Amino acid sequence: MKAANTDPPIYQRSTGTIRLRFADRGGLGGIGSVYQYGAGKVRFPRRPDGVAEALVLNTSGGLAGGDRFDLAVNVDAHTAMVSTQACERVYRALDAPAVVRQEAVAASGAHLIHMPQPTLVFDGAALHRTTRVAIAEGGRRSLGEASVLGRAAMGETVRTIDLGDRTEVRLGGRLALVDAVRLQTDVLKVAATPAILGPNRAYGLIVHRDDDLEDAQARLRAALRDSGGASIVNGLLVARLLAPSHQALQGVLVAAMTALTGQAPPRAWQL
Repeated sequence: MKAANTDPPIYQRSTGTIRLRFADRGGLGGIGSVYQYGAGKVRFPRRPDGVAEALVLNTSGGLAGGDRFDLAVNVDAHTAMVSTQACERVYRALDAPAVVRQEAVAASGAHLIHMPQPTLVFDGAALHRTTRVAIAEGGRRSLGEASVLGRAAMGETVRTIDLGDRTEVRLGGRLALVDAVRLQTDVLKVAATPAILGPNRAYGLIVHRDDDLEDAQARLRAALRDSGGASIVNGLLVARLLAPSHQALQGVLVAAMTALTGQAPPRAWQL
């Protein structure tokens, strides 16, 4: 009689890596170097305003437990915009979280606008994401990142989750901000309270740095209206957003980032 196989199951995992550098190209921003590996792919749509833009793709179709995705972006000069072709999806994890690492550097005189489409988190998902940002003195950075718990139109409800999202920002080499969110199943049970999500299923973070933060704060608050608040913290403008739906969150993010940067949103957001 053949013995039962007691070996643990082997799951297929996805890995993706993208490294981008934007540099001066004849007085305009352009591609300095590109490296892409595995499920990580990048495309460069042309914008009518001439701003360099990159669209990040995960060709695996989403993130599942044990997957890993790494993104590194350096902007040496001018303005560069980085977004995603579509909303990243985080599916149910069987035994380990998906891991995402993002690193961004904005040199003096450069402006990096990072505006990925919101992350869609499904029931049972596990995601640990870390974003590390370095802004040189005289550099500018605009980050707008958001997550949505399930698709309301599909009647989805997220009941179990392991979501860790940490953002670190260094300004001129000095640690200026650490923003950490941890959503787990026990927190979701009380998430409908006003101190957490209330009636909302979508939330986001904006971090902005430029030379006139008070003026930027006024513009951002006007764009946010009742969807969030904005404060100046250690030389950065920081805002948190709440919205009842994916569509509402996207509308707020587009208005807020346009008000801050003066740039039209990424091409993929306009489709």
